[in-house]
Amino acid sequence: MPVNIKCDDLQNEKFQEMIIKRLPSRRNAVYLIKGNLIVKKFADVANARKEYLLLKKISSLNINAPKPLLLCHDTLVLSYIPGYNLGQILDELPERERLKIFEKIGEIIGRIYSRLNISLKDVNLRNFVLNNNELFIIDLEDYSMERIEETLGDLILSMFHFNFRVSFKERIKWLSSLLKGVKKYVDLIDINYILKCCMTIIQQKINLHPELSEKFYETRRNLIRAFELYTSKNDI
Repeated sequence: MPVNIKCDDLQNEKFQEMIIKRLPSRRNAVYLIKGNLIVKKFADVANARKEYLLLKKISSLNINAPKPLLLCHDTLVLSYIPGYNLGQILDELPERERLKIFEKIGEIIGRIYSRLNISLKDVNLRNFVLNNNELFIIDLEDYSMERIEETLGDLILSMFHFNFRVSFKERIKWLSSLLKGVKKYVDLIDINYILKCCMTIIQQKINLHPELSEKFYETRRNLIRAFELYTSKNDI
């Protein structure tokens, strides 16, 4: 994809004229600009290079993700992926389609880990965008060489914590579909360690946001019950 933008363009008044809108981001300054491009100005310059290199590797795995087009010190230019993230749209989809999506998410996470030996950090349902019935993974600046269970802990927590109009019973099906997808690429998964990761993250969030502790305690109870049901069903 040819890019008619240079690093110098991102530092002067010309860039301000290119901005269509600023996009929400907790960490960085992210803009949609003319030409259907994303400009991501990182708070940590090291993370700009990390995401650029990871997206380059992911493109070789035939995984749907933004294309890294230009790296300029602390700024990354990416292809724009229009659509809705799963945190916005998941409960509007038919149940059968939701189950397929979670299996696909598991395949993406499993393939990245098995081929690149990378564990993604801080991954939740907002990291997945549905575009023309294709699932894309976005925002990949935070990763390490740790265990896949830590990625799954973040993700599964969001599956049970987000306020969807979906029953607890169906969320257990999501869990089963997700792990089914992962196991296509990763043979051994420590279910107990995933739950432990979930519990650790919940405690960290309670410490940061004590005003939300009641909701997190409810999520913790639901996760413990869900993992008990999953393990009993699968004889783990």
